Amino acid sequence: MKLFDSHCHLNDPKFKKDFEEVIERAKSNFVQHVIVVGYDLKNSRKAIELAERYPDFIRAAVAIHPHDADTVDHEKLKQLEELANHDYVVAIGETGLDYYKNYSPKEDQIRVFIEHINLANRVKKPVILHIRDAFGDAFSILEEHEVNERGIFHCFSGGVEEAKRAVELGFYVSFSGTVTFDSKKLEEAAVFTPLDRLLIETDAPYLTPVPKRGRRNEPAYVYFVAKKIAELRGMELEEIAGATYDNALRVFKIKEWS
Repeated sequence: MKLFDSHCHLNDPKFKKDFEEVIERAKSNFVQHVIVVGYDLKNSRKAIELAERYPDFIRAAVAIHPHDADTVDHEKLKQLEELANHDYVVAIGETGLDYYKNYSPKEDQIRVFIEHINLANRVKKPVILHIRDAFGDAFSILEEHEVNERGIFHCFSGGVEEAKRAVELGFYVSFSGTVTFDSKKLEEAAVFTPLDRLLIETDAPYLTPVPKRGRRNEPAYVYFVAKKIAELRGMELEEIAGATYDNALRVFKIKEWS
C-alpha cells in the first residue's frame, strides 16, 4: 500500500527537534511522498530546501497565505515568482481566501489570490487553495480567472454543493483529519467526491485526526484519514490509498519520482 500526504508543513518549527524520526515514521506507515507547503517567503524557501534534502520523499509548494495578503507588494511577488520556477516546486499554494479570521482585508485577499492565479498560469503549475467561509467569492474568482492547470481545494471545509462546484471547475478535493471529527457535512462531501478527484492530507502539524487527536499531527497520520474515508465510502483502505496516490501524482504533474 502507498499513501501520499498531499499537504503538510514539515517546514514548521514544531518539527525541528525530531524531523528525521517524523520522516521515518511516515515511511513506516506507508507514506511514500509528501508535499511541503509554504505560507510566506521564508517558509516557502524552507519547503524548497527540504525538497532538495529529501528528493525521494518531498516536493514543495510556494505562496503567501491570505492571512498576510495585506503585506504583499510587487517585490514580494517578484521573489515568489523566482521560487515558483524551482524544479522541485510542483504547485502555487497555499493561496485563497479566509473570511473566518479575516487577518487581512477582503480586498487585499482577493487581489493577492488573483496574483497567485496569474503566477500559477505563468509557471504552468496548479494551485493549492485555502478557502474558509469564502466559497462564493472563491468560485466567482475561479470562473473569471481560470487556472490553466487547475488544482486542489485543500483541507476541504464545505459540503456536497461546494464539492460539486469544485469538481465542475476541474479541481481536486482534499480531506484532512477534520473528516474524522464527526462532521456530517464533511462526511457527505467525502462520499460524494468522485474517486478520481479525491485527495488526502494531514495539514500537519495541525488538525490531528482521531484517534491521535490532541497530539501534534504528522504525515504518518494520513493513514487515519484514508481509513476514515474508506469506511465512509464502503471501500477497502487499499483502494482509497491507491486512488489518492495516483491522483496526487496527476494533479502535481509528477510522471516519475526521481
